[in-house]
Amino acid sequence: MSVTSVPSLSFPQAHRRRLLILLVVSLALARSSSYKLSNLSDAVSLQSWRDSRRRRTDAQKRRELETPL
Repeated sequence: MSVTSVPSLSFPQAHRRRLLILLVVSLALARSSSYKLSNLSDAVSLQSWRDSRRRRTDAQKRRELETPL
């Protein structure tokens, strides 16, 4: 005599369904957040590139003014 309160297929199916929903939601969140982070990192790297370029040109101008011809 086997007494089961839950059918044998309902728990694995419900568990599998929860895992799939969790996977879809986590992928959607990861995709949306990585897009925002990549834009932010691009902006930061562009700003740092501009700053370093400005420093190099300022240093070059200073050297040209200091160097007598």
